[in-house]
Amino acid sequence: MQKLPLSVRLTLLSLLLVLVVVAGALPPPRPRFSSVWRKKNARARVRLAAIDAAEEVDQQ
Repeated sequence: MQKLPLSVRLTLLSLLLVLVVVAGALPPPRPRFSSVWRKKNARARVRLAAIDAAEEVDQQ
């Protein structure tokens, strides 16, 4: 197989680098993580409610 000219190789490398940088800069896809965050938020709400209830019992 014949080697590509240096300019073509550099162009392809720079395009690949740009793709990697753009892919890294984009936010992660939301649907995959939203259910996880929903579960964590629900757990946090339950924990906060339990703390509030305990504080109310302490105050009484």
